[in-house]
Parts: sequence; C-alpha cells; structure tokens
Amino acid sequence: MRQRYEQAPRNIVRFSVGPSWLVSNYQLGNKMYQSKMGVDVAVDYDHVWKSGLGIGINYLHNYTSFDEGVCMRLNYIGPSFVGTLPYRKSRWDIVLGVGYCHYSESLGAMSCSESHVAPYMRIGWEYKLGQNIALGLQTNLITVKLDKPDDVV
Repeated sequence: MRQRYEQAPRNIVRFSVGPSWLVSNYQLGNKMYQSKMGVDVAVDYDHVWKSGLGIGINYLHNYTSFDEGVCMRLNYIGPSFVGTLPYRKSRWDIVLGVGYCHYSESLGAMSCSESHVAPYMRIGWEYKLGQNIALGLQTNLITVKLDKPDDVV
C-alpha cells in the first residue's frame, strides 16, 4: 500500500472541458427552468504528498445560455484539500475547497453580477497513459446562494 503512494505523481496539472447542469430553478419572464445544460471548463493544480493527502488550487468557468437570449457565467477560484487513492495505473481523488465565486448574467447590453464565497467539491478518476499524461472523468460541484432581485417577491 505504501509503495503505491510513493510511486504516484506529486504535482498534477489538470485541464477539463465538459457538460454542466444547472440544477436549481431559474425563472426568466414567465418561464421556469427546472434545470439547464451548459459547458464547464476547469483548470486544477494538485500537490500530493506521499501520504496521499495534499493541497490544490481550482479554477472553474461555467457558461449557460437560455432561449430568451440570457447568457449566464460563473467563475470560481479557490484553494482546496486533496485526498487520493492510487491503484496501479489509475487514481481516485476527492477535493474539497472554499473560494471566490463571481456570477454574472447578461442580455444584450444589460448585465448584472454578484460575488460570493462558495464551497467546491470535485470527485475524479484518472488512468495513466504515459509518463506525464492521463485521461479521466471528474464531477465538479459548486453551490452558490444568489441574492434575490429587488423586483421579485
């Protein structure tokens, strides 16, 4: 078991692109969206010690657009704690962090934005293809509580 951790990579830079889902209710005019698909782009850096624990920094950009022409963007950056479980050529990881989140939405020339502190979680699996490259799957979860607009009761 100890040998697995000693041979595992110590510094990992990760770039990922994939689908995302807005899972909260989102109202535009008279239409209520129960969920909406978008695109996530993430860049992560993890430093993992021989114990399998480590620290990292995470950046996440989410983009979602709606039929009404509204574009929604969410940017997150923050530090994290990393836990890994290497096994032969593969590795599981879980990441927990808290960071700065900037939310914005726009419709033509009009826009509004908010900034908040937000929790972040990533769960992933990677398979090592070569000395310095791996392919994997990951799930990112970020929760942001937005302020209620002034004109909403």
